[in-house]
Amino acid sequence: MKSFLVVFQLLNIHLVLFAAQNVSSAKKKVIVGIAATEHVMSSNIGWSISGGSIGMAFDKIKEEYNFSDFEFSFLVEYTECDRVKTVGVGIEFMMRQKADVVIGPPCPD
Repeated sequence: MKSFLVVFQLLNIHLVLFAAQNVSSAKKKVIVGIAATEHVMSSNIGWSISGGSIGMAFDKIKEEYNFSDFEFSFLVEYTECDRVKTVGVGIEFMMRQKADVVIGPPCPD
């Protein structure tokens, strides 16, 4: 539940600001990058356990706001809480994939 709330808050803040800037009538593509983990603390923050919170957050956002002008796509890469991998994935998402939002796992370090 905690990961759901964090994801919801981050996406809510960013998308409200993003929606305010959208002035065209064409659908705006929003790319969401997700740095996930599966083997580190798998019973708590593993993608197979907490990944569904992303969908729940978007369902909640769509209930409260009209995002029919937006098209969302998701990129998922596994970092296993390795700092070097996480930086690499962040650069990949922001520089090459042009992600608008990047979500990372709540790693213990």
